[in-house]
Amino acid sequence: MLGSSRAVATVLAAALLVGPSGLAIAQPQPTPQQKQLVQDLVKQAIAKSQAGDHAGAIETYQKAYATSPLPTLLSNIGSEYQLASKPVEALKYFFMYLE
Repeated sequence: MLGSSRAVATVLAAALLVGPSGLAIAQPQPTPQQKQLVQDLVKQAIAKSQAGDHAGAIETYQKAYATSPLPTLLSNIGSEYQLASKPVEALKYFFMYLE
């Protein structure tokens, strides 16, 4: 499972620099400290999810999103709500991700 955490961290790092179209995005870039914090929070959220603590994973992903609003985090939050059997909340975050 450690490999999947590394893959997520790599994707997150790339998402911090490139937008969904593959072009550099013109928005304030997070500081190195913010990038590290987001990566650490994502790793914590993955661990919580794998342990079945979906509420804890949601809270941790939301903290990561508050630090750096990466769209992929919205999808992760939606997935955790889905795993927590909360489809209305899941749809909300999936729609936010699609926007």
